Amino acid sequence: MNINRFSLLRPRVFFDANSSGGGGGTETPPEGDKPKGKTFTQEELDALFAQRATQARNSALADLFKELGVESADALKAVIKSAKDADDAQKSELQKAQDKATAADKALADQKPAHDAAIAELEKRIQDSEIKILAGREVKDKDGKVTRSKFRDDALDVVLATLDRKAIVLKDGEYTGIEEALTELATAKTFLLEAESATTTKGSPTDTKFRKPNKPKSNTEDDEKPFFQSL
Repeated sequence: MNINRFSLLRPRVFFDANSSGGGGGTETPPEGDKPKGKTFTQEELDALFAQRATQARNSALADLFKELGVESADALKAVIKSAKDADDAQKSELQKAQDKATAADKALADQKPAHDAAIAELEKRIQDSEIKILAGREVKDKDGKVTRSKFRDDALDVVLATLDRKAIVLKDGEYTGIEEALTELATAKTFLLEAESATTTKGSPTDTKFRKPNKPKSNTEDDEKPFFQSL
């Protein structure tokens, strides 16, 4: 049987010229022409992607909470806050300790000038005592010859005031350079020496500082003189 078919629009409509009534029929489209899956608008796709991202985020957070040993974000916030409070408290105690240390350092720095002055004064007194001891002794060489006479007792204060102390050094608890300074002073100012004082008294009648005053004559001596000698 020869059938002439004519296709107009989809769905395809086929006509059979030999069919009764000349009516047309609708043919089911082939399998390849069927729509494949549901189609989505852009808005629907955006919503779907956002939903998938939220699900992934929630899953990642759940894994993180499990790893940290907490059940929720609020529990994690509480743990973080507790750790921060403890850290702040520790920092506060550390700051207090630092403030105390700073105050102690400042107090020490404030007291240092007075402390240094007291130490310097004590060292000077000790040095003065050593100088007086050595100045009050005469110095002899190995043959027993006096190389430096001792200074007069009443001149020791002058010795302390005029002695050049630049070369005097405290080393291993002992002062060095004192004897050299005394020798230099004795050479420059011999009148401070005891031996020089004795020599000056004997040989310098015009020096009234070291001479003994003359003994005044008594009236008895005058009475014993002849009358004409007393005139």
